[in-house]
Amino acid sequence: MASLESKLLDGKNAGYCSSSEGEDDDGGFKQVNDDDEHQARVMKKMGGGHQTGAKGVIGDFEEYQKMKALKAVEANKTNLGRAKKGMISSSKEEREKAEKEEEDDEETLEMLRERRMAEMRRATQGRIVQLPGKMELLSTMEDTNGLLVVLLYEEGNDRTTWATHLTRLLASSFPDIRVCRIEASLAGMSHRFVSEGVPALQVYHRGELVANLVQLHSHIGEDATIAHLMNLLRKNNINLSKNRMLYVGESESDDE
Repeated sequence: MASLESKLLDGKNAGYCSSSEGEDDDGGFKQVNDDDEHQARVMKKMGGGHQTGAKGVIGDFEEYQKMKALKAVEANKTNLGRAKKGMISSSKEEREKAEKEEEDDEETLEMLRERRMAEMRRATQGRIVQLPGKMELLSTMEDTNGLLVVLLYEEGNDRTTWATHLTRLLASSFPDIRVCRIEASLAGMSHRFVSEGVPALQVYHRGELVANLVQLHSHIGEDATIAHLMNLLRKNNINLSKNRMLYVGESESDDE
């Protein structure tokens, strides 16, 4: 396992052949539900998650405010010049404009909140199988004919919620693809991998490791959306819609 782990941490792709998945329905494996209650609480109260609940809404709104501020810079410069000349007074028109901007901000915040809520509802539909240990991971790999997505995570890592949320969205978007997760320590990984490599996302196709995304956050950033993750997987020649790899010289459009 040490040589595999070395490849995972230091190498680009480890062509490790011990394939796929299988018993997420009947083999005693359980569906991930440890954060289902958390998801429900967030949907009710907009509680925290890593860029998924209220923090995600606030982040989106802050981006909106930044863009709005940039657009206002030139206007502010003009107004400052006019103020110095005594040309500005608090007119009714200006007060109405300020009120309108405040209403627009509230509408934008509500729109962002609704978008986040819709995303979280979709995430709860994503089915991830929790693997209890290394042997179950190996047998799952050996039983999968199509794509197998494995999230290696560790409890206590502050990026676990974020990575699980993205993986749930991937599972809900592509229900034909098998999606599992396992704690890196239970998968037999070393302390180095547990402390430095997670969260990691691996994709297998018919037993072959075809994408090895150690430190997922370093590939797409911690503000990434499901669209960023899907784009990253496509760049690794993974055809999500067809549950397989792209052949040499083939594009996804060739399949449509």
